[in-house]
Amino acid sequence: MRNQHILSRLCVLLLFVLAGCTGGDDQTGGSAPVISGLELDPTTATVGSLETMRGSLVFEDPDGDVLELHSSIASPTGGEMPVPPAMIAGAAGTTAGAVSVQLSIQFVALGDHTVRVWVRDAQGNDSNALTRTIAVGE
Repeated sequence: MRNQHILSRLCVLLLFVLAGCTGGDDQTGGSAPVISGLELDPTTATVGSLETMRGSLVFEDPDGDVLELHSSIASPTGGEMPVPPAMIAGAAGTTAGAVSVQLSIQFVALGDHTVRVWVRDAQGNDSNALTRTIAVGE
């Protein structure tokens, strides 16, 4: 119940995909994309304030059908909150490239939060997931 309360108060305000492509691992057909090189900055935040994190990752997808960027945020108590997926502009037909992201998040709990990012392709295949820890303090 406490995890749900913390997660329900954790406001994920905005997720933009600025450019790029990505794909899957829960395969329904074709090849799953593979992602690497996740950068996210800053990696510290102040509890209660709106924090904007910018980052990027690179992908490879032999099928060239990367479609969406997915992410979630896990609280220090272990509860996880999904972020609505974002369409990746200009990905059609691209077999390798970079994805730029921007996350605006208001953290309401102190401690280390884990941001998890992956991509999904047009066939529903999820890539591997990459994570970064955000240290939330006063």
